[in-house]
Amino acid sequence: MKVARQILDKGFADFCLDALDSKGPLRTWLSSRYTPEAIRQGPAIFATQRAKGRLHSDTANRYLVKVIQNCQDEIDLRQQEDQLRKYAEIEKRGFLGELDQEYELLMGDCEGRTGPANDLAFQLSEKAVFGAMILQRSFWEAKPKKLLLECQGRIASVIRHIHRLFEAHFKEK
Repeated sequence: MKVARQILDKGFADFCLDALDSKGPLRTWLSSRYTPEAIRQGPAIFATQRAKGRLHSDTANRYLVKVIQNCQDEIDLRQQEDQLRKYAEIEKRGFLGELDQEYELLMGDCEGRTGPANDLAFQLSEKAVFGAMILQRSFWEAKPKKLLLECQGRIASVIRHIHRLFEAHFKEK
């Protein structure tokens, strides 16, 4: 709070806004409510606008307050975004764990069996085609790509299988 107030005092003095807040209640309120980072950005933005020939009115301090508020909102949003990413990563790991288990079951079901219904490449391509969520779809798309890189001869048959899946899906609707 002390550093924030010092920045505000210097900014108000530099921009000759002292008369608009002679006893300092506005600066006290700002320094108690907003972080020094936002308060530091406010006078910097204010200075560039004033250098362009704007903000010479008796209400210029209102613009400075609004800029500080907007800067604080941006800082808060960045922090919230970081927190959201952290929790989304936890959710992603849990979701991928479930998909890995499903993949292992699918591999076990297809192992040692023959026929299109038990062909791992076909099963994986179906999962990729009908994957509902973006994360789920990308998970299932990566699996057949990896498998088909190892079995180049299977690519044409898997592509035909995917075409048949789409044709069947569109005929049903």
